[in-house]
Amino acid sequence: MRATVVLLNMAASARSRAPDYPLLPHRIHLLARPSTGLHACLNPSCTGDPARRLPPLGLIQGEDADRCGACGMHTLPIWRCGTCGEWFLMGVERDGTLAAPSSLPDFVPTACYPLATRAGEAGQPFAVDPRSGTFAGAGGGGLHLRRVGACPHCGGEPEGWTACGSGVPLALTIVAETLLGALPEYAAPHRAILPARGRRLLAFSDSRQEAARLGPRLTRQHETQVVRAAIVRMLVASPLADEETIRDIQGSITGTRQELSGEDLTPAQRNRKQRRLEDLEQELREALVGGSIAEWARELAADREGVLAEVLSLEGSEKHQADDRADDGAALWSGEHWDTNARQVRAKAALLLGRELASPLRRRTNAETLGFAEITYPGIEGIDPPLALLGTLPREEVRQRLEAHWAELLAALCDTLRTDGAITLGSEEADEAYTFGSALLGRWSTRDQARGSARRLVRFVGESARQRRWRFAGAVLERCGTTPTEATAAVPTLLGAAYDQLLERARGGTAGEGSLEWLERTDKQTKNGPSVDAIRIRFLALGLRQPRQVFRCRVTGHLWPRGVLDCAPETGSEGTLVAITAAQLDADPRVGRQRREYQHLEVFRIGLWADEHSAQLAPRENRRLQDLFKAGIRNILSATTTLELGIDIGGLNAVLMANVPPGKANYLQRAGRAGRRADGSSVVLTFARPRPYDLAVFADFGSYLGRELRRPTVFLDRERVVLRHFHSLLINTFFQDLTPPGARTGAMA
Repeated sequence: MRATVVLLNMAASARSRAPDYPLLPHRIHLLARPSTGLHACLNPSCTGDPARRLPPLGLIQGEDADRCGACGMHTLPIWRCGTCGEWFLMGVERDGTLAAPSSLPDFVPTACYPLATRAGEAGQPFAVDPRSGTFAGAGGGGLHLRRVGACPHCGGEPEGWTACGSGVPLALTIVAETLLGALPEYAAPHRAILPARGRRLLAFSDSRQEAARLGPRLTRQHETQVVRAAIVRMLVASPLADEETIRDIQGSITGTRQELSGEDLTPAQRNRKQRRLEDLEQELREALVGGSIAEWARELAADREGVLAEVLSLEGSEKHQADDRADDGAALWSGEHWDTNARQVRAKAALLLGRELASPLRRRTNAETLGFAEITYPGIEGIDPPLALLGTLPREEVRQRLEAHWAELLAALCDTLRTDGAITLGSEEADEAYTFGSALLGRWSTRDQARGSARRLVRFVGESARQRRWRFAGAVLERCGTTPTEATAAVPTLLGAAYDQLLERARGGTAGEGSLEWLERTDKQTKNGPSVDAIRIRFLALGLRQPRQVFRCRVTGHLWPRGVLDCAPETGSEGTLVAITAAQLDADPRVGRQRREYQHLEVFRIGLWADEHSAQLAPRENRRLQDLFKAGIRNILSATTTLELGIDIGGLNAVLMANVPPGKANYLQRAGRAGRRADGSSVVLTFARPRPYDLAVFADFGSYLGRELRRPTVFLDRERVVLRHFHSLLINTFFQDLTPPGARTGAMA
């Protein structure tokens, strides 16, 4: 591989003289497609590659086929539980045959047949003929399966099961990011003030709708990765407080108190030391919570690596112009414009933190669910359980254990409020603009009544044992020593007492000096009743730190920054948490790769500024975007066929086709936009979408490129056609007469 690269570099650089074409201009054609899922052969004696077999099943294959490519037997798709990752065979019953679900109407939870490989699992057993997929009866021959209605590993409901495949938007974003990061930097002295240092990628789509979506989607999804990686590296490299710092502060507090106990201090000295003690105690409180969100926002805004400068600020981006010109006429990007964009992004550092950490959804990747961050609740560690609650518990042992873990329990319950969206980023506009859904943030939590706006009110105590907080509180009580029956009876009282404590200490409550600044309360009007008290969390007043200890659930595999008696507020995580180290997480097959990439991957340090270019935009706007792209101020231009012909963008090294072009001529024209300058080398990457035409080309690309071009037919008896060719001949002759003999003209010169 290294020798091939060196040979291509040499051939693309060699010239008889400087203005000549290179000896060997070359273009590398690549294809990619999203995963269409996994299918398993039902034949236990499959003849496929042993390395790709999964006993008691046969060959595992990525193709969407109902027959095994090795032995020709029946196949079924593999699905996964969205909670714990357990895998199943998935099928529906059609005329006595077990077949793959072909569309959403086919997906009926009662007609799902997950594979059961462990003895003793509940579920109705049956057998299926691997040759045809037909049922053979419970005692028949063939492959024996069990029919279950919930995940046998964690109990997850079928609604949370998904196919093993990647969606087109995610796969296309990864392809674009990877290709852009592998391109050479723009050979210009001002590349340091260009996104991704001037790397540029022209993307084509045959659908105008897809071209319009692709640019903003690439920008936003890549921006999320860049900001997340910056937050992760900041937490790892720049902790505002650690155990050593906390011990130093505690030592200073002890020393200052000893000095204050002396009798020979003057009043001025005593006042000074008293103020010093108060400052140290405040510093200790902040260190114990790791640092406030405001402090971390300032640290992020400092942007010591210059990564936030690579994020495109939408504020003012529509006014970007490539109107400054160098002596040779090349468009330049002003350093002042670059700095202005960076200042606008850095000013939103707190909101960037909120977008990443406000709501800890376990099925979504962020710095918290990867084990890098822990949200803390200042002041909650000093809250004791109410005596009225302790008095209702059956035994002294239970009371002592609950009292010892009450603060942890309150913090975990506050985590559930964040998950429910009972948290605000500071304004209704910021909550509505939250990345992962406008209805997710800005809600309020009531104690019992949530019959008002379903979008804005969530119930804290609940009425069902299936509710997240109910199950979690019951598991904690059982770990404290209650029986399941006693725990079920005590859960409403415990949750009610916890809510009342939070309500009392919320801003505007009656707790006085013990109030929690990160919690606010108000009156909310219900639909069919009087107004009720409600609370929600203020994200910007919370604390943030690296977790002192990360816990992983043995059932779901999810990570938690805190565990209450080995319990977490999620199905399957009741008493199943175990401590895990950072080194173990970095080597973990489920999260290790993401953790390593966010810390070290170079592509998450460069910007991706994409825009649309299509005939639906005004000509002046298209020209502006084209100029920005030429200058490197936009490094991805998502175009329709408007840029397929008649455009020359110098120094372009790569083209991305977001779908397989309809014909060879279209492919060659789009591919020809790259490699027209510099050394004549380029890369063309075609993304095959999961549709028959694209996948057929992906399977046999040689035939696609090898077919003959369609020959055009011209009717010479049409006067308009003859005149256009005659005019072209006249113009060509005119310019030939103006050009000295032997002179070279055209774009390549």
